[in-house]
Amino acid sequence: GALVALIGSAAMAAPPGNTNLTATAKYSASSEWESDQGNTTFVAAKAFDGDLTTRWNVASGDNDGSWIEADWDQPVTINKVVVRQAFNRLAGFRVQQRDAGSTDWKDAYVAEDAGYTAVVGVDPNNPTFNIRLAQPIQTAGLRILFTQTLSAPSIFEVEAWNNPAGTVTGTVTDASGKPVAGATVSAGGDQTTTDAA
Repeated sequence: GALVALIGSAAMAAPPGNTNLTATAKYSASSEWESDQGNTTFVAAKAFDGDLTTRWNVASGDNDGSWIEADWDQPVTINKVVVRQAFNRLAGFRVQQRDAGSTDWKDAYVAEDAGYTAVVGVDPNNPTFNIRLAQPIQTAGLRILFTQTLSAPSIFEVEAWNNPAGTVTGTVTDASGKPVAGATVSAGGDQTTTDAA
């Protein structure tokens, strides 16, 4: 039942300057569904347009090792990444960063195995991944590298934030006062799960 979570602001209105940083980026992907045939319905930009009714989808056969990316002219600071998946096609991915002027990608968060379980949302059909980075990163590029796929990755949105954080502590108990393990506690767009204590 113990809860110690680093979470974002729980305020209803976003603080000034708290905006999705991907809105000012340039976009690319390892592939785009049928773009070679002139289809623009599933291009990379659709995963950064703020519209949950549009999505990016890889080309047929581009599964493990596929990626989607946002790049900025000037480095940005990011402390939270949200990946809104269409369907349930992932089993693992990496959030990566790139320094200005570099082509080398470094892992900022590995969402594989326990790291994947820690950030996967509750909707089994269209999971949303909320990743609060341990330390903010300054980066000129953000890439989501899909390392473990069940089928062709398809993403509604990738968001990058540099929003305020805080700490919530407490204990979730049942009616008899016993701690509850596995309870999901959320504040704003962040959530965590209680342990046995």
